[in-house]
Amino acid sequence: MGTTTLPCEEHRFQNDAGTVSVFSRRLFNTRVLVICGWSLLETLPETGVSDSPTRLLALSLLKLVVIGTGVAAVSKVRFARETFSFVCSASLLAIAPGLLMEFKLSFSHSKISCKN
Repeated sequence: MGTTTLPCEEHRFQNDAGTVSVFSRRLFNTRVLVICGWSLLETLPETGVSDSPTRLLALSLLKLVVIGTGVAAVSKVRFARETFSFVCSASLLAIAPGLLMEFKLSFSHSKISCKN
């Protein structure tokens, strides 16, 4: 007599977890590549404002770190995901305090242009 095996519920959940894991990995890789691409697109406007060689060197080093850690994170290098997340968070925290002033300045300019 042959025995038939029924699909185990645990096996089905493991397959679903694997599918979710693959989806989240693809989503992460897409986000990393978009961030690296955006970083490259920003380079030209950022270099236009830099007038000193020190600022250009710092900008080049930052771009190298962001793109290097991004490529390493996509390539599944150990600790690269955490490093990339830290670098992105640190850069966001570095610009956050200046955003309020920029919004106020932009709002005051829009009020001036509406009066003219």
